[in-house]
Amino acid sequence: TILDSDSYGGLNFVAPNFNILQNAGQALITVTRTNGTTGTILVSYRTFDDTNVSLPFQPAMAGTNYGATNGQLNFGQGVTSQSFVVPIYYTPGESNAANRVVGLELYNGSPGAISNQFPVFATLTILDNQLILNPAGNVDLTTLNGTGFNNVVNSLVLQPDGSLLAGGSFTFFNHCPFEYVA
Repeated sequence: TILDSDSYGGLNFVAPNFNILQNAGQALITVTRTNGTTGTILVSYRTFDDTNVSLPFQPAMAGTNYGATNGQLNFGQGVTSQSFVVPIYYTPGESNAANRVVGLELYNGSPGAISNQFPVFATLTILDNQLILNPAGNVDLTTLNGTGFNNVVNSLVLQPDGSLLAGGSFTFFNHCPFEYVA
């Protein structure tokens, strides 16, 4: 494999779906830069009310369930990740308990050499506390299965708490950066 080391690289959300509890206050959304870190690149981001949501999920509403946000991320030379915050509003009085979905978008990348990779979309799921019944210390059943490891896993070890420790020649698991151990 020959990597183009003088490339601007590509931008994407670190995960296709982010989950946050309704009473968490804010969600941290991370964007990663892969396959090159040459030069400075910019990308705009925004949240939006995602009306294309399947039951049992409901669309989140800006101003009610979350604070609409937008801005621009600046990836300088060698920078591989940047984040932005989405304010989450706690609404325990809602009559309709539901996990709610917020749309996330990256757009208007510059310089022009990277503009063809946009728009990029992801979702933020606001988990209603009334529906999440796992006590602290239990397995989190709200996460998606994802795409797995991006390379070979050489070893798996069962931990005393029931989780698995994986080692191998991978650098990402479910679009999240892990250097050989996860």
